[in-house]
Amino acid sequence: MSLQKSPCGLYIHIPFCGGKCPYCDFYSVTPDADLMARYTNALIRAMTNQTQYHARVFDTLYFGGGTPNLLGSENLVRIIKAVQQTVTLEEPEITLECNPASFSGSFFEEMAAAGVNRVSIGLQSACTEELSFLGRKHTPEQVESAVTAAKKAGISNISLDVIAGLPEQPIENLAKTLAFAAGQDVTHISVYLLKVEQGTPFFERGIVTGEDVQEEHYLFLCERLSALGFEQYEISNFCKKGFESRHNLHYWQAEEYWGLGPSAHSFMEGHRFFYPSDVNAFIANPSPISDGEGGSEEEEVMLALRLCRGLTGEKAIPFLENAKKLPPDLVQAEAAVPSIRLTAKGFLLSNTLIAKILYE
Repeated sequence: MSLQKSPCGLYIHIPFCGGKCPYCDFYSVTPDADLMARYTNALIRAMTNQTQYHARVFDTLYFGGGTPNLLGSENLVRIIKAVQQTVTLEEPEITLECNPASFSGSFFEEMAAAGVNRVSIGLQSACTEELSFLGRKHTPEQVESAVTAAKKAGISNISLDVIAGLPEQPIENLAKTLAFAAGQDVTHISVYLLKVEQGTPFFERGIVTGEDVQEEHYLFLCERLSALGFEQYEISNFCKKGFESRHNLHYWQAEEYWGLGPSAHSFMEGHRFFYPSDVNAFIANPSPISDGEGGSEEEEVMLALRLCRGLTGEKAIPFLENAKKLPPDLVQAEAAVPSIRLTAKGFLLSNTLIAKILYE
């Protein structure tokens, strides 16, 4: 595979969170002012020490977590300035994930002044009883206030996260949440089916998600969001025309990305590497660990089939025969203009279908 040499994406993990949601298995720790200041210094040190990537061009910068806004505007501005001084940012999309219950009145103004031009806010549900079940501390009204504050600061590219497929969740509740999200006049909505991961409180409590409910909810949300003006472009992502997440497209298009922070992964110049999920170890010695080579044809096919446009052109030809054996309501394969794509129903079985396309 020919690697995309330029531009690439820069991901910075902020592992601080005020409380662990019972479904979350992402790495996070409790925030502390001194720890966060030392962590900011370590991030900048890790970035400046890896001089081999300083000549590269980056067109996205993404702060994920955790709850990145807990790091505070002063630390976040320091990091952004360090990035600007270390690498070339070319007309960048700069995204910051935010919790709607934990930001100050001037926060978005300070972020916009530093260059942030996109925010991703965790709505999850517009129903208070579902927010309580999910362990979320915010209200729908706080989400609305956060969206309004971001827009007032000049940040109009806004994404909302939603969780669907909760046990015994009425379809009417999902409809209410999607209508609420669309009603905020945002540009992007990500909808994830609840997955109970081993080691989480939900797993320990024996929470079970039903496949039938999840299938019903997924097909419903795909149809409803389309009707609300959001085009699906990836398994879990929907946007107004032209507002795809440029950063996440780097992952799905098998392009290069550089990740900094505990649990952050990278794919640069054919190599994969990562940092262990340990904030203190990162502060003590922010050195990544090799994770082997990357960029195989297999990886490229798997990632492309996450996208609604699927696998196209010459890259699709070797896999057309396998794809045509699969039910057309799950996989659409065309030989005239070579392409393979999964349908909405097919996305529900994506891992199984992609394996069949690749290997059978």
